[in-house]
Amino acid sequence: MNAGEVMMTYDNEFDTLSQHFAAICREFDTFSQKSRQDNLSARLVYDQNITVLQRCKQQVETSLSHLKAAENDEMSRHYYDSAKKSLAAFKESLKQAQMKVSSARPMPPFFF
Repeated sequence: MNAGEVMMTYDNEFDTLSQHFAAICREFDTFSQKSRQDNLSARLVYDQNITVLQRCKQQVETSLSHLKAAENDEMSRHYYDSAKKSLAAFKESLKQAQMKVSSARPMPPFFF
């Protein structure tokens, strides 16, 4: 099997993962915009989670780019699995951050 055939094997998987990633990125962007405009407590919780979320996003981007450039079936399988795991971790991290931000209570004025 040559590189073109390998890519055809993983094109559908790549497209599916890319679509899921795009949807999670849209959700992440909406969450970021909303959290930056929220109360101080929510912004502080958001700031504590943003680094992890950005790292997860970067990891998915890297895995997807490696999958797209894979030269053989073994590499494609490895990067496909890696991209799937990274995407699941990104989605879970975003979900956890959303729960933390939504449960952040406004600080009483005497803490300012």
